[in-house]
Amino acid sequence: PLASVFAVILIAVELLGGAALMVGFMTHWAAKLTAVVALVALVTVHLSKGFFISNGGVEFILVLLAASISLMITGAGAYSVDGMRGKPAQQ
Repeated sequence: PLASVFAVILIAVELLGGAALMVGFMTHWAAKLTAVVALVALVTVHLSKGFFISNGGVEFILVLLAASISLMITGAGAYSVDGMRGKPAQQ
């Protein structure tokens, strides 16, 4: 039962957070949520499988984590939804 709840939350964060990051909407919060998901996946699934993605390792998840952290720090660009709304990057 609890796993089903977490699965729905994970799907929502991945789908809605990814879409928000693509268009630059609420970038700071979307990046935070996707970074948390990536960190949990890194620790619980990928860490024991080595580095390379061919073995299910941490290679790609580290890229996703780095991208999320980068967007948390820099925020969205001028041509994003946040940029057009006049919302500066939140520090």
